[in-house]
Amino acid sequence: MGKKVTMAQIAAAAGVSQPTVSLVLNGMADSMRIKESTRHKVLETAKQLGYQRVTPNSLQGKRRIAFVLDGAIITNDHFITALNEANVRANELGLVLCQLDTAGNERGRELVKKELQSGLYKGVIIATNVTTDDILAYDSGLPTVYLNCIPRDNLDVYAILPDDYGGAYDLTRLIAAKYQHPLIVAGDEWMRATIDRIRAMRAAFREQHVNITSEEIIYTDWSFKNAYTLTLEYLQDSSKQRPDVILCGSDFLATAVYQAVYKCGLSIPDDLAITGFDDQPLALNLTPTLTTVELPYSEMGSLAVDSLNQIIDLSDNRQQIKRLRGRVLVRESTML
Repeated sequence: MGKKVTMAQIAAAAGVSQPTVSLVLNGMADSMRIKESTRHKVLETAKQLGYQRVTPNSLQGKRRIAFVLDGAIITNDHFITALNEANVRANELGLVLCQLDTAGNERGRELVKKELQSGLYKGVIIATNVTTDDILAYDSGLPTVYLNCIPRDNLDVYAILPDDYGGAYDLTRLIAAKYQHPLIVAGDEWMRATIDRIRAMRAAFREQHVNITSEEIIYTDWSFKNAYTLTLEYLQDSSKQRPDVILCGSDFLATAVYQAVYKCGLSIPDDLAITGFDDQPLALNLTPTLTTVELPYSEMGSLAVDSLNQIIDLSDNRQQIKRLRGRVLVRESTML
């Protein structure tokens, strides 16, 4: 049997992001409004590379694992790529992945815990769509892997998380070598991902003897309206140094920043550069295309299933925290 063709290989060959490949191959291109030409290119590339998706014909004789989403997920959430890839990898290993959702409330968590104690499952993946170190530990008695989260009351767990600090540092190190007047447009101030990314951005600029002050950081609560309004106010304030680069906490926030920049009559990247974070499908659909950092959710989803399968087979209580670093994707919104 030949070596498995991965979604990352298809993405590289097709010249699109890995989340785009995941959405197309899992039949979600329409819901995400992915262009028909892009969908066709992904499918043709997958066919040429020999990609094959394995699906179980029935539950009979197959081991079940649970994928518990502690919170809600929506169709345009990029974390859905982790769930899709976890399901694909489970099928390839002959496992049946059953999704359980707590709806983010205590009643839902109690129902999920009872389901996990039913004896139907060999192991469980506990996942959140927002990176956090502040969830309650699940004591189901089953082999457990935490995905995108760590329990606040128990650090002796097996967990897989994105390396937000590392990804932000890699991107900002490139930016800081060329640009001298940064502005950060961030999400929620309290979020672990926001804290880690801002620490990394500040560290990379300090290496170039540039200090990012608190006045040069805008917190938006991940709101498109706030990102647009606050960025516009900043750019129109004559008492402030106009930034030559705006580092956005997500690709979604970057779309609002684009509008604010254009409202001021400025050009991207001639007047100022913009970067994002996440590598959502929209990053390639912006004009100019957006320089960003991928969140390696596809790899994380697959690794969570592989790790859980090994823990089940080895019957051990493995304790490890793995952080996966996403790639920097340089595109037209910066002059790098």
